[in-house]
Amino acid sequence: MKLLFICLLLISCAHHSAKVTTEENRASSFTFAEGTRVFTADLVLPEKNEGKLPLIIIVHEWWGKTPYVQKRAQMLAKAGYAALVVDLFGNSEVASTPDAAKALVGPFYSDPNLGVQRLNRYLELARQDTRLDASKFYAVGYCFGGSQVLNWARSGVELKGVASFHGNLSSKLQMKPNTAIKILVLNGAADPTVPARDIKAFKVEMAKAHTQLIFHSYKGALHAFTNPEATELGKRYKLPIAYNEKADKASWEEFMKFLE
Repeated sequence: MKLLFICLLLISCAHHSAKVTTEENRASSFTFAEGTRVFTADLVLPEKNEGKLPLIIIVHEWWGKTPYVQKRAQMLAKAGYAALVVDLFGNSEVASTPDAAKALVGPFYSDPNLGVQRLNRYLELARQDTRLDASKFYAVGYCFGGSQVLNWARSGVELKGVASFHGNLSSKLQMKPNTAIKILVLNGAADPTVPARDIKAFKVEMAKAHTQLIFHSYKGALHAFTNPEATELGKRYKLPIAYNEKADKASWEEFMKFLE
């Protein structure tokens, strides 16, 4: 079951005619283990490319690595980018209810370095892949994933940029001063999970650190506004989430500009 709620991709030089392939030599995975938990990221590559590829690391929503983020990876591959869909929970665990999702993301909010450490493991593996251009690595996250890529940026990771789609902005971590990374935030103006005080505090945090920040807030857009299933999920679980086609398209265009 594909799901979505409060918290849960990508690019740098596009080839819009490229196609996604499932041939073994054009797709692979990166894996590491922590105790009994195995963490696997799927690498999706465009069919045709010249030279090393820019990479977009995609972090999933609080439901886990669902087909939704896989779809975003294919969109990026069609645009000519390599996309790496990570699993932060391990064992490909996917939540089927909001309560199960809360249990999965809870440790990351208690200890924000947990997500940073796991993302760093994936980054180490990606840097070893000779098909990828390590000077052009980006990260993007949705909902929970948005909060995780922002924390990753706060840690001082060496990426070109990170983008957060309807992600939480508050964190126990603070942005390191004068970090070269660029940040794009795509926010729903009607999202009750990201209150005005959090937006204000986030912008102050970024300004104090002299961070290159681009912030867009879409009028009328609720949480999870990029996911076509959000409206049904909101009704089913009585959550303040809904798909907004206009905001989805506009935010994706901003993301493409950011990567280019």
